[in-house]
Amino acid sequence: MLMGLIILVVFQLAGEWLAGYFSLPLPGSVCGLFLLLVFLLLKGSVGSPLLAASNKLFAYLPMLLIPVTAGAYSWFGFLSTSWLEIGGVLLLSFFATYSFAFILMSKLSPR
Repeated sequence: MLMGLIILVVFQLAGEWLAGYFSLPLPGSVCGLFLLLVFLLLKGSVGSPLLAASNKLFAYLPMLLIPVTAGAYSWFGFLSTSWLEIGGVLLLSFFATYSFAFILMSKLSPR
C-alpha cells in the first residue's frame, strides 16, 4: 500500500512541476492525473500496490465533498442571482462529459 501511495504522490508532484514549469492553465493535480492515465494506458494494467492504495482512498472520497458544500453555502447569494447561467454551464458540461465518455468507451471497449 505504501508503494501505491508513493506512486500517486510522485505523479501528483510531476504534474505540479509540469504545470508550474510550462505555466499551464491547469492545476498540477489535473496534470498529474493525466500523466497517471497515460502511464496506465501505456502499461496496460494497474499494479497491485496502486490498486490497494486507490481502494483505500475511495473510502475517504465523500469527505472531499465537504469543502464544496460549505463553499456553495457561502456563495448562496451569488448562486441564487445567476442560476440560469450556472444551470446552462452545468448542462453543457454534462453533455460534453457524457459525449466524451461515450466516445472513449466506444474506442476502448472490446467489440
